[in-house]
Amino acid sequence: MSAETNAPGNARIKSVETFNAELPRAPAVVIVPTYNERENIERLLPVLASLAVPVDILVADDGSPDGTADAVASAAARLGRRVMLMRRAGKFGL
Repeated sequence: MSAETNAPGNARIKSVETFNAELPRAPAVVIVPTYNERENIERLLPVLASLAVPVDILVADDGSPDGTADAVASAAARLGRRVMLMRRAGKFGL
């Protein structure tokens, strides 16, 4: 399940998607900033999802041309954690 929110009035944020939104919210959020991290994110997300401490995962992608955001969206359905994906228009840092 995916819910998407567009961010009108904010040229930096293109959209925010929430996957597995029906899961309870965890007591902690792990924020993962990305730019061209497709290979790394595909390995990192399952590790974060398997932590003994429950965490929600927020990936803030800065418009990666390598498809990092699409990899997050694809992997999110397989994870047992709530995943949020912020698609940003470019490299803005944290």
